[in-house]
Amino acid sequence: MMATIDDLAFIYPEQLLIEFTSEDREKAWQQTQNQSYSNASARWNAYLNCLCLNLFCLILKLN
Repeated sequence: MMATIDDLAFIYPEQLLIEFTSEDREKAWQQTQNQSYSNASARWNAYLNCLCLNLFCLILKLN
C-alpha cells in the first residue's frame, strides 16, 4: 500500500511535502538527458536536483 500525500502530512506534520506535476518531472528529465554523466546514479541525482531547483526557482518568482 502506498501512502498518499495526505497520509504523509498526517504522519509527519513538521515536514514540508511537495508534489511535483508530471510536467515538472518531464521538464527536469529532459534537462538532465541533454548532459553527460559518469553513471546512472549521477544522472539520477542530477534529475532530482534539477526537479527541486526548478520548483524552488518558481516559488521564488511567485513570492
